[in-house]
Amino acid sequence: MRARGMTYDTGFVRCGRMSREHFDPAVVRRELANIRDDVYCNAVQIIGGDPDRLEVAAELGLEVWFSVRLTGSYERDEAGQAAYLDELLEIFETESVGSAFVCLFALPDYPHRPGGAPRDDLDRASLSIVEVLEGRRGQTYPDRAWEPKAAFAAVASGTGG
Repeated sequence: MRARGMTYDTGFVRCGRMSREHFDPAVVRRELANIRDDVYCNAVQIIGGDPDRLEVAAELGLEVWFSVRLTGSYERDEAGQAAYLDELLEIFETESVGSAFVCLFALPDYPHRPGGAPRDDLDRASLSIVEVLEGRRGQTYPDRAWEPKAAFAAVASGTGG
């Protein structure tokens, strides 16, 4: 493939509020660097509603694509998502697909809340490859408020697991 990409959400205006209120360009740069250096993507699809936020991604040398945000209601099966991504990437490679954007990097509005009611674990409906943590940092990347999911490893490994 010529390009392997990840979708990255920079925030949207909803009900008069920005969906990603705490937008820090330094954090965005670090997360986009993770996409480039740790997930091994060379392109990023930027979704969001604020043009100033969208420009940050272009600074890191990634091929940048812009689009509207995905909508809908989804249940998450982490192992199933990773297996599905492995299968898709293998097909894309076999069929010489030039570029592929397979899912979102993170959805800050969908935090991982595994200890409570399923309706409160918004990450269950997230298409992201990292689970967003509330009030704590991750173990894999101690300076990030997220932890990689199985899908992160599936994308990073390329094709076929």
